[in-house]
Amino acid sequence: GSQSLFIVNTSLQLQLNATQEGSAYLATANAICNEAEWHFWVKLSFSPSANNYARIYLLSDKEDISQALNGYFLQLGEAGSADAIELFRQSGNSVQTVCKGTAGLVANSFTVSIKVTRTGNGEWKIFADPSGGDQYQLEAEGIDNTYTQTSFIGFYCQYTVSNATKFYFDNVYAGPIIVDQNPPVLLSVSPVSDSSLLLNFNETVDKQSAEKISNYLLDNGFGYPELAALVNGKPSEAMLYFSDKLINGTNYLLSVSGVRDLAGNAMIPQEFAFSYYKPQTYDVVFNEIMADPTPVVGLPDWEYLELFNRTEQNISLKDWVLTIGSSEKIFSDVVIPPNGYLILGNEEAASALGVYGQFYGFSSFTLTNAGQSLSLKDKDGNLISSVTYSITWYDDPAKEDGGWSLEQINPSNVCSASANWTASISGKGGTPGAINSVNNSVVLSPALERLEMTASNVLQVYFNQAMDPASISELTAYSVDQSVGNPAIIYTFEEQLYLAELFFETEFTDGIVYQLTLSQSLSNCIGISLPADTVVSFGVGEMPSENDVVINEILFNPWTGGVDYVEIYNRSNKVIDLSKMKIGKVTVSPPNPPDTAYYTITEEQLLLVPATYMLLTSSPSTVQSQYYTSNPNGFLRVDPFPSYNNDEGTCLLINIDGGIIDAFNYNEKMQYPMLNYVDGVALERTNFNSPTNDASNWHSAAQSAGFGTPAYVNSQFVPAGTSSDEVTVYPEIFSPDNDGYNDLISVQYNFDQPGYMLTVNIFNSKGQL
Repeated sequence: GSQSLFIVNTSLQLQLNATQEGSAYLATANAICNEAEWHFWVKLSFSPSANNYARIYLLSDKEDISQALNGYFLQLGEAGSADAIELFRQSGNSVQTVCKGTAGLVANSFTVSIKVTRTGNGEWKIFADPSGGDQYQLEAEGIDNTYTQTSFIGFYCQYTVSNATKFYFDNVYAGPIIVDQNPPVLLSVSPVSDSSLLLNFNETVDKQSAEKISNYLLDNGFGYPELAALVNGKPSEAMLYFSDKLINGTNYLLSVSGVRDLAGNAMIPQEFAFSYYKPQTYDVVFNEIMADPTPVVGLPDWEYLELFNRTEQNISLKDWVLTIGSSEKIFSDVVIPPNGYLILGNEEAASALGVYGQFYGFSSFTLTNAGQSLSLKDKDGNLISSVTYSITWYDDPAKEDGGWSLEQINPSNVCSASANWTASISGKGGTPGAINSVNNSVVLSPALERLEMTASNVLQVYFNQAMDPASISELTAYSVDQSVGNPAIIYTFEEQLYLAELFFETEFTDGIVYQLTLSQSLSNCIGISLPADTVVSFGVGEMPSENDVVINEILFNPWTGGVDYVEIYNRSNKVIDLSKMKIGKVTVSPPNPPDTAYYTITEEQLLLVPATYMLLTSSPSTVQSQYYTSNPNGFLRVDPFPSYNNDEGTCLLINIDGGIIDAFNYNEKMQYPMLNYVDGVALERTNFNSPTNDASNWHSAAQSAGFGTPAYVNSQFVPAGTSSDEVTVYPEIFSPDNDGYNDLISVQYNFDQPGYMLTVNIFNSKGQL
């Protein structure tokens, strides 16, 4: 035949390899035609048509099968969309159909395995497996005994130029009918629902025996199924349906016998053990997020997610839906083993990320660096896990620039959000497919995260975890003093289980500081309650004016690996809304004029009640790791945050109308002069009421306090005097050694008229001047 137009490709398949439109054939001698069997594998990588089709000659009296001949052939492809596998008898140039299979089976690009048998009396049967395997099912049968002799078999291709290389043939057999003497074997039993099982056999099974209910017996009192049926299009699979429901987490034993294959071989009776487990919410959780792999730290330059199976069961994700932002991705059949991990990413990353553990790829996969919502739902649409990550979760400005993953601290803290996530501390930048580098068994209790007043009688309470909707809907769980009492109505939100909106009958009044008490009975999504009753102060937020809020402490020359911070203090009687403030700095770079830059403190409402502190920094966790604080809730991450010069500079606070609230011109010369170094030493304000830019109102934080007192009273704080004496000295004995004990002396005066001059004499402990 057309030998030059065919090749054997690298997959050892016979492939058409033409360059122009036309026809081509190959034929070989064969004399078997009665009590015979033919089978072969065919792939056409296009939709067949009247101009693009394949013929497989089973019998031919001529070697040139492109010419007039006597014999039989299968045709794959025809005009229209009802293409089927069809057997024809050819007499000279005329053809007559013998039998035809399922319409549309080969209408589009396909890979199929075909088996044909012919008995001595001319009975033809066509079997096919549309998956290209050997799970054959009967497609068509007919009788034609016109020709009982043959000399050749062969393949014939008709094609246009666009399809000149898209015909493939393989696994050809022509010979005596192969008698199947091997009985079918049950390979697996898989629960599809709480009342149905899917059975998978190793070969096509006989429909009548496979659908006989007495061939199946389930233990635990179930007995025979109500119905047994072969799966349409999958003749090696059977479904069993029961009237009773399987119990979640229970082991079962199915006995199967009497099922036959198409050759009539009966299976050897089998007992097959399986367990039914329907995954529950949080059985599989998001455990690691690599949203920004660049610049590379030690892992491949690919984004990935990691799932963790928290159970002792194998969990199949078949038909589950992963949602990234608004993009939905559906899983095929992939199983996460008990306490196992699954790495998700772009399918092109399989070789790079697959070395770290089980990998599953999608054709497209993109994560947003700044953060987005992720969710995982089972095939029935039930939410299994969700997380909305944010770049702020790194709490480390260096790591949020790329190359580091976000890792979950404890997978059992299923209700927790940001508090249960942090930047990886692995030297590789992440731990895909393995236990997280930050893994810790600490159990995070639910707690109040913040409070917002959205109207004169409405409070929004934000928790640090997903909460039980029934618990946070309880009216008596919240109470406000000043005779306000319990809320009248509470709204909760299915997609925001960390939020409760409280409506009160009484409106809140400007200038009053209220206290909201949250009951210990409030519990998270798995029933863990607040450790104790929680009391939080709030009021109607106001715009700060000059000196309402003051700069109270500043760290401008941090330790190695540390970050700058600024502590502010509300010295007014107002409830200050920090979303109405900005923090800034002045950059001096001669000969250019000074440049002032301001940064938003928070986009969300955050109330600072009178006489309270707030620590502003780019990384609260870094500050808390280097300094003690008695007020960890008084930290606020500000991103971006001003970078203050180590020697001197200006720190500014303004309101959103541009009004100056406070400004401090600091200088490293203001540090305690006896210090050998000032790295990591904060400057503390000694008095709220003294002028900010009075150098004597600032002092180095005490060594005994760790050289910083973030978010709580300063180590060098000097309280305002209350004496009516004209002159008060406190303490009378002081020791200026910066150890935090009586380092400063306060000389306070109270005269009825100006003009006095004060002379101060200082004596050492031996009385020497």
